[in-house]
Amino acid sequence: MDFISESFPNRVHIALFKFNTTSDEALTQTKSKLAEFVKQHQSAFSIVNAEVIASLMHLNIGVARALVNKRDNQLKTQTLGNEIVY
Repeated sequence: MDFISESFPNRVHIALFKFNTTSDEALTQTKSKLAEFVKQHQSAFSIVNAEVIASLMHLNIGVARALVNKRDNQLKTQTLGNEIVY
């Protein structure tokens, strides 16, 4: 799913994952895939615990608020990804 707004020219891609890993091997594979993703995208992503998201609208509001704060140079955190979580 993509968050698209006329106010911001760039797309924000939202991917939802649920990890049901009970084995150590599966958890190790998941961690290595996540580490590779982090290495490729650096600060251009945010990991959010889906259990604390009430709805997709809730998540979209957080993304929009973070984009507005970044545009206005008023981030309360160091990166856009952290601002979305905040």
